[in-house]
Amino acid sequence: MSWSSFIELLHGLGGPLVPYDRMLDYWLRMTAGVYTLVGVLYLLLAVQPRKYRVVIPWFGWMMLIEGVVLLLHGLRLALPPFPFYADVAASFIGGCGILWFARRAEYNQANSAADSHAVET
Repeated sequence: MSWSSFIELLHGLGGPLVPYDRMLDYWLRMTAGVYTLVGVLYLLLAVQPRKYRVVIPWFGWMMLIEGVVLLLHGLRLALPPFPFYADVAASFIGGCGILWFARRAEYNQANSAADSHAVET
């Protein structure tokens, strides 16, 4: 993606027009890389939940904490509703969903273990 099309995209989301800066270009690409890697990690947890069941609640709490950070700083900076509200909502809904499903997975696993133990005896 070229710098000018990226800046136009950000401007469409409410960001200011920013002249090209090599360091800003580097930081934006570094941040995009980190977000991509974190997203891949969330995908891995979703694809293999039994293997990573111990760590899944941590990622739910991380999303909730991120939602609080976004909410506090969005209000502090008096950001417009779009995309600020959507980012906060995605963090809270995603974090709560992960925690809820992680608890259900623990409950289902406990029941499966109890059922298999009952069959053995």
